[in-house]
Amino acid sequence: SGDFDEVNINKLLNDTIQLIEPQLRRSQIEIIKDYAESSPKVMGNAGKLQQVFTNLILNARDAMYGEGGVTLTTRNGGGDVVIEVADTGEGIPEENISKIFDPFFTTKGVGNGTGLGLAVTYGIVQEHGGTIEAVSEKGDGTTFRIVFPTAAAIEQRAVS
Repeated sequence: SGDFDEVNINKLLNDTIQLIEPQLRRSQIEIIKDYAESSPKVMGNAGKLQQVFTNLILNARDAMYGEGGVTLTTRNGGGDVVIEVADTGEGIPEENISKIFDPFFTTKGVGNGTGLGLAVTYGIVQEHGGTIEAVSEKGDGTTFRIVFPTAAAIEQRAVS
């Protein structure tokens, strides 16, 4: 269902990692958690948000060919929640960065990805009033940065 509730982002990330752990176990991927101490809360649909982070973490795994590190960072401040998923992969060439959220754009080769992952991810983030961007240096990994309004900020807006 499309219900929006208060979602504890740190807990959601932990739940997501647990869910995809079997898929990560086959690869040499280390998940590094760098969470905000007071867990940021957003208004959202936990199932859909979980889809976002599942996509990003599994994409990171694929970008690193099964070995490397994925750092999950959460930050809380100024009415925003910032979540970063950073990998140590080969990075995304500049000419592709603007295209990665387009439906059907994929670098995975025929039969290895529909390219829908990031387009769907983008749609879910937008639906939650958030933004997503990728920052990448060729050869130096990729960081996906997602910014959502905090649950408190949304409640304040509703009141005024």
